[in-house]
Amino acid sequence: MALFSHCHKVRTQSVPPQKRTEPMGRWSFRADTKAAVVKASGRWLSGVTGVVLGALTFADGYRDAELNRVYGISMMGLGFLGALASALMMSGYGIPVAIILLIVAAITTVVVAWFKPDGVQRWLDKTIHFGGNESGRFADLESQNAALRALRGGEGA
Repeated sequence: MALFSHCHKVRTQSVPPQKRTEPMGRWSFRADTKAAVVKASGRWLSGVTGVVLGALTFADGYRDAELNRVYGISMMGLGFLGALASALMMSGYGIPVAIILLIVAAITTVVVAWFKPDGVQRWLDKTIHFGGNESGRFADLESQNAALRALRGGEGA
């Protein structure tokens, strides 16, 4: 009977779950548990990744704005929105709003990306005689035809 009462006493005086882990030194970032560290590092990695992807989306829109203005401006706005929402998530403020903004930005980016100018549209814009020449111009007919052959996969002459 004494053994059972001792086990019961140890079980009731156990350490709370949030205090069972050992301190992790300078990498703990004022976190009491390993789960808090994993949560914080996940938030930081997601935030940094979102800001980088937002900047890349903005740069893609800026590069294609001269060829297709609506696409370029839309992608620049969506890239800025994604980077802003990721920064909000990384800072820890407005996380519900940031999640909604990221979902809206992701869905809208997928829809707008269907209108991205492809290689044929770029070639047509650069042609010598009838292109808009917003994104450059071919130097001569030989380079224009070589670019067309490259688009077709090198087949034929």
